[in-house]
Order: sequence, then structure tokens, then C-alpha cells
Amino acid sequence: MLLYDRDMIDYIGSYCSETQFSDEQLASFYADIISRYKQEETITVDVYSHKEHPYPELVGEIVMQQHDVSERHAEKVGVEYKRDKNTRS
Repeated sequence: MLLYDRDMIDYIGSYCSETQFSDEQLASFYADIISRYKQEETITVDVYSHKEHPYPELVGEIVMQQHDVSERHAEKVGVEYKRDKNTRS
């Protein structure tokens, strides 16, 4: 959600809620992103890198991720999500 545009947040938010996370920190992180999205606030790696614990650590794990959105996703659902090229603003 941090590495893609607001369309990805909308898509994930439509199918997921913080209650689906077993990890309390990730549930809180998800809820914060959704809250910022609804308030039309900036959601970037930089914003969360400068917040209090545990956000910087979680951001590090996300940025170093091994997985990406499937290239076939657009074929299946008709929507293409592009990775945010400017995650620091």
C-alpha cells in the first residue's frame, strides 16, 4: 500500500480490515494508512519513516519486500496498479 498509488489502498481497503491481521503492529499500521487515506493525507514511505516506533521498522521490512503485484492482475480484474516512483515525497 505504501509503494503503490491510492488506487491500491482503495482496492485493498475494499477487501481487508485491520481485524484480519494477527500481528497487532501490522493491524495498527493498516488502520493508520486507511485513516490517512480517508482524510486524503499523504501516504508515503517518507511519512512513515519519520513516525514513532514501530513504523520505521515496518517500513524497512516493506521496502525490502521480495514480492510484487502480479503482472497478470490487470488481466484478471481489468485494473493495473503501478508502483509509486516517488516514495520519498
